[in-house]
Amino acid sequence: MVIKFRFVVFSLILALLFSNGTGFALTPGEVLQKHDPSTDVPTSQSPMPVSTVNGADGQGASSTATAPRSAPTSASIAVLSDLHVSHENLASCRKAVDAVNDLPGISFVALLGDLCEKTGTAEELDRAARLVGRLSAPIFVIPGNHDIRYKDRLGKDGKKEVGTPAEKATKLERFRKTFKQKSLRFTMKVAGQLLVFLPIDALSGKSIVTISEASLRFFREAVEANPGLPTIVFCHAPLQGSYEEEDTTLTPFHATAQPAGDIRDILRDNPQVYLWVAGHRHIKP
Repeated sequence: MVIKFRFVVFSLILALLFSNGTGFALTPGEVLQKHDPSTDVPTSQSPMPVSTVNGADGQGASSTATAPRSAPTSASIAVLSDLHVSHENLASCRKAVDAVNDLPGISFVALLGDLCEKTGTAEELDRAARLVGRLSAPIFVIPGNHDIRYKDRLGKDGKKEVGTPAEKATKLERFRKTFKQKSLRFTMKVAGQLLVFLPIDALSGKSIVTISEASLRFFREAVEANPGLPTIVFCHAPLQGSYEEEDTTLTPFHATAQPAGDIRDILRDNPQVYLWVAGHRHIKP
């Protein structure tokens, strides 16, 4: 379902039904036959606990949550991205939240960043948090560039200014605490699949959508530890070359997740990653 506002709402049905395994060492069906679903992490009425260790950039790198009492065989995930919650679009955003709440059987909601209107001030973040707090399903959140990259105040020319590494680190931590997550990068196993949540969290870098070295290392380690699981990645920015519609306001360097070469290497080495879910570009799925 595509809505005319500055965000997109759609639902992914993650059941044991997949397309033929083009590019897989095994077909997804064969992979699932070899998978023990008792190790899956169930969805619940609150965000799943994750264990964390300190990453190189000081942000916790999280592992998969603890084993469940029983494992689901399917899951339905609602995805919201680029809400840019403001006073002007608040009514529209509430309609989007209500639409998600009306979807039957949603296991949880993935929020893929740019929840904040413009620069990620404390006021913007609080407004966004109050809005998504209206969602009836559990939520899992990763930041986008508008949430953590910029100084609170606009420059003299009225344009956004890039924050210092310290300012970005402060915003990342505030974002994490606001949504009560132990980490902004984490994995979970649901319905025979590995889900990887990757934040746009680099404290330096010229691209507005750069993943930190620590998060890229976490990504590689997570998929290499689970070669037999079909894997879905959730990230604010899309992959280079993954869309048809061009955007004249952003070059590919700023429109797609960076560093593109390092990401491509990880995906080349791990063909079980078959889907990358993103927002950022304000285009339809």
